Amino acid sequence: MISYIELKIFDLLGREVVTLVNETKSPGTHTAKWDGINASGQRTASGIYFYRMQTPYESSVKKLVLTK
Repeated sequence: MISYIELKIFDLLGREVVTLVNETKSPGTHTAKWDGINASGQRTASGIYFYRMQTPYESSVKKLVLTK
């Protein structure tokens, strides 16, 4: 069953930095890579960020550390 997936990166203040995935995907293992570039094409600072993955069935938020 194909599902809609959304994967977004947020800063510590909860502001959206970039959307990495916003599409439908088939079941299975998928990867997404964030190179530290925000939605405006600018490099972001090293530090702590959060990512949120949402599907029609669940939503999860986890912490990540960006190091350069």
